[in-house]
Amino acid sequence: MNNTRLPEDWEALSPGQIQWRSLLPDPGFALQTGGRGYAAAYPVFPGVVLAVCSFLAESFQLELAQPLPLLWHCAAGGIACPEDPSGAFPLHPGDCTLVQGGEKRRYPLPAGYARWAFLILKAETADAHLPEPLRQAGVSLQQLARRLERSDAPLRLPEPLAQGLFSLPGNLPQALLPALLQLKAQEALLYCSSCLTEAVPPEQCGIIHQIHDLMVAEPQRRFTIEELSRRYLINTTSLKEGFKQVYGLPIATYMKRYRICRAMELLRQTQEGILEIAARVGYRSASKFARAFEEEAGLSPSEYRRLTKTPASGMITAEK
Repeated sequence: MNNTRLPEDWEALSPGQIQWRSLLPDPGFALQTGGRGYAAAYPVFPGVVLAVCSFLAESFQLELAQPLPLLWHCAAGGIACPEDPSGAFPLHPGDCTLVQGGEKRRYPLPAGYARWAFLILKAETADAHLPEPLRQAGVSLQQLARRLERSDAPLRLPEPLAQGLFSLPGNLPQALLPALLQLKAQEALLYCSSCLTEAVPPEQCGIIHQIHDLMVAEPQRRFTIEELSRRYLINTTSLKEGFKQVYGLPIATYMKRYRICRAMELLRQTQEGILEIAARVGYRSASKFARAFEEEAGLSPSEYRRLTKTPASGMITAEK
């Protein structure tokens, strides 16, 4: 299944070109890339726009008409965002996260390729036009927006809900695509509302961000929960539960994904040997590194290095 139903004929595009399809006169955002991309925008209901994208690139830039909540769903590859202060990124396949979007941000693609969807939410307008099933379920986009304002932490959907959220059957008639995507978007909003919980206390959230920053700055080290607990004066239960609430995953799972994401960057951007890269991301055993890499990426480190290429440079804005 493909969550974008975009053609992905990369040879048909020039470097810096985005093939654009929009059912809206003004979707409220613009995309730029130095690689190649396909993108489409669909109205869901007033106040909510769905974009689906597929890019072969080192990064892309997303510019919004104004800062608004964004609900991201990553289907393939991965998406980073060093400029995002919430700790929501990187996104891995299957991740679905609600964050506060900035007016203009750059998003690196560590794997050199990604497929994803995102919803742009104008909360007040959307709540005035909620479809009846969402209204009956008590969905409030303004409540979701306030949740983001109260805490730096993003809102992540649990993996069982997020997996395959925007997946579509391969034989779907093109004429049915907009309607089905609109229903998928409403499903995502319903799940988000059902997962709405109290924010992590600000002081504890700050400590968890510090712990996160330490671990990703030194991926070659294997910090224990007990070591981090003593260092930052937070009990182990609060650390484990708080980290999962802030970042959406247990610490071990998050760091495994981060390490493999970093290894992908090194495999693409350097000539370092695989054993050296494994050590830099915290794996002393080549076999354990290869096994972890294949579990996350679906292929071995050597196969990944052989298949990935760095797209040519250049920048162009997608035109509607």
